[in-house]
Amino acid sequence: MSGIGGCLHCSGKPVEANLVRQMVQAIAHRGPDGKGHWSHGPVGLGHCLLHTTPESLHEVQPFASEDESLVIVCDARIDNRKELAATLATHGILLRTVTDAELILKAYARWGAACPQHLLGDFAFALWDHQHRRLFCARDPIGVKPFYYHWDGDRFLFASEIKALLEVPGMAKRMNDAMIADYFLWDFRHPDATFFDGIMQLRPAHALTLERGTLRLGRYWDATLSAQISYQRDDEYLEHFRELFSEAVRCRLRSQFPVGVMLSGGIDSTLVTAMAETLRQEDPAWPPLTAFTLLYDDVHPEDREVIQRLVQKFGTEAQLIQPGTDQAPTDQCPSETPGDAFLAHRAALEAVRAKGCRVLLTGFGADELVGTSEDGILKDLLRGFRFASLAREIRRMAGAGWTTGGSILLDLLRDQVPPRLRWLIKVLLGRQVPSWIEPGLAKRLGLAWRIPSPERLEFPTMCQEESFKALTTPVMTLDLNHFDGAASDAMVEWRHPFLDRRLIEFFLSVPSGVKMRAGQQKGFAQRALRDIAPGPIRHQEGETPVIPPQDGRMSRALEVRQLERLFGPANGPLFRYVRASEMARLMSNYVDGNLSIRTPLWKMRDLQRWVQTHFPEEMPRGNREGLAVEGHGVSMAGITTASPTGGGT
Repeated sequence: MSGIGGCLHCSGKPVEANLVRQMVQAIAHRGPDGKGHWSHGPVGLGHCLLHTTPESLHEVQPFASEDESLVIVCDARIDNRKELAATLATHGILLRTVTDAELILKAYARWGAACPQHLLGDFAFALWDHQHRRLFCARDPIGVKPFYYHWDGDRFLFASEIKALLEVPGMAKRMNDAMIADYFLWDFRHPDATFFDGIMQLRPAHALTLERGTLRLGRYWDATLSAQISYQRDDEYLEHFRELFSEAVRCRLRSQFPVGVMLSGGIDSTLVTAMAETLRQEDPAWPPLTAFTLLYDDVHPEDREVIQRLVQKFGTEAQLIQPGTDQAPTDQCPSETPGDAFLAHRAALEAVRAKGCRVLLTGFGADELVGTSEDGILKDLLRGFRFASLAREIRRMAGAGWTTGGSILLDLLRDQVPPRLRWLIKVLLGRQVPSWIEPGLAKRLGLAWRIPSPERLEFPTMCQEESFKALTTPVMTLDLNHFDGAASDAMVEWRHPFLDRRLIEFFLSVPSGVKMRAGQQKGFAQRALRDIAPGPIRHQEGETPVIPPQDGRMSRALEVRQLERLFGPANGPLFRYVRASEMARLMSNYVDGNLSIRTPLWKMRDLQRWVQTHFPEEMPRGNREGLAVEGHGVSMAGITTASPTGGGT
């Protein structure tokens, strides 16, 4: 993780002398190991450096070509370094350094705007091409690295964090009502937008070109081009997955400092940890590894057992973190994107930083890549009228999860209703917009008449489609933006092996029948990595699942008391978007046992934290007491909850 920022005046006006310096200083926490600035006439670039990889120790940015016709700033980790350097050499392009910045710059020198197609890894960069008077920017395929910008038709500003853009004189700081409505409805109609009005984000897998006053956006990577492969035996698919997963973890272990891994004991993080330890056993030169585990009271017993077995098998150093009252998520949201603090918990990030780790591995992305394919298999069986196989798979899924076969079938049938028909039914019932959304906002933005777009399928099977949609939905970008912002203050770089481009392309090309035969509970990944796993992870098919205890009324009442305190009086900015009376009704119903209400309440909670952090001037002064749910006056100190958006464990 590093920080980048810059400015271009298309009119030719010179960049202000200290503008880029001020922008970089605003995000200096992202890179304490060095700062650099460069300007030439209408363009200026800046960078702050965080040493992570061995190659980054030699990094000096902005980095220029030998003739200074190309200049780049980047926040990047390039994984196909050797292959890329060898390919460039065949074209007579040699490297002066070992840095990722030069690799990207030389790739642009060879392939121009097509260069991101040749890059593997996580990256966000901006490159000035003096000969063509062109600014070229790109973001990695899944969006692990952030890239924000503002464009008014003349001045183009960009940065790794929005706060750098807000340092620029004349930049107004306003909430984006349309994006907040998208967030509440979980229906993102503005994928380029952020929660700040007038500030955009470069979408994952997209490049931006600004030339002669014209800004163009284009997608450079499309996983739908992955051709379906065909092997003779199922084991060949599993072996190939294992090879690619090993490479994905190996690339993300590249660090000059100790490496951490978030370990919950679930399938995803356990497989990442086991592979990292396997690689370290094969080559002791890899950096030390520490597993960080948040021990909540409701951690499943099987997860605890898995952690113990993993520690015994590999001798993994495990640091257990018991979030107490003083370590609970605060009323602040350090990220510029609202989100939950479950994975990016402050106590965990502080422990990672105290251990000297600058890299943190996670299992994030496995749910989206592997888990959703199992839902897609059911849809394929239903659409193919393979009812016997469908019944068998539903029984397997029910026996391996926390729900019943009837619930699985009901959800499956509900998903077959076309989006426009579902919307029409809501129109007839007068339920297009949730009753808790402020009516004035709904009317002003026309929320009641948001006609869903026709469903467009990118793949021949729903098994592929479900994985692809989950990986490329704006919700994924939202989570990644939040993770990056939450970790930047701790000088920690997230790395997610399950989001490796090679792994994604391969998994999408595996026939759905192979995945189905591998079983539920991410059976494909578990079978592919069974030789390194510390025994079975979660219960196996045929065993009786251990149902976790349901939240009690008292704990829900405690949670609601904390929400009452957080939301404050009904004249706060949150209530431009939410009806106070309906919020109180939701909280009362939640306490009484309606758990489906939890998700909208968490969205309100996360948005309120975001507002308090980034718009404190709009918070009401004086008494913070406000909404009250009768009969639930209990202190909420120290209560924490899990994420409503899911994600790997």
